[in-house]
Amino acid sequence: VSNENNGHSVQSTEKEAATNVSVFVRKYKPTMEDVTWAQNGVVATVINGEAISVVQNRITDAGFKELAIIPMGADKVLIRSMADVDVAITIDGAKDFFNLFFSNWTRWNKEVVSSQR
Repeated sequence: VSNENNGHSVQSTEKEAATNVSVFVRKYKPTMEDVTWAQNGVVATVINGEAISVVQNRITDAGFKELAIIPMGADKVLIRSMADVDVAITIDGAKDFFNLFFSNWTRWNKEVVSSQR
């Protein structure tokens, strides 16, 4: 596109127009209740590329009906108890069983988790 401006020809390109676009990203600040909720969970890595739904079913079939496996992306999951108890106690009681499905156990921590994604 060409425009006359004070005797000079001005060229504007599509690329210049595209650079003027702004993108706004909403930032989420967790409440204390959210942080407390997450701190009762444990972050782990699913081993052997198992589908999370399959792992959830196997854990439920073994009698751990109160545990929820929440996908966090890639092979990371947050494991929480729906009974509002510290999931680490449940996992420690059956560590050999849970080691069949998960590795790299870490207590949920906002700083650690966000830097590992």
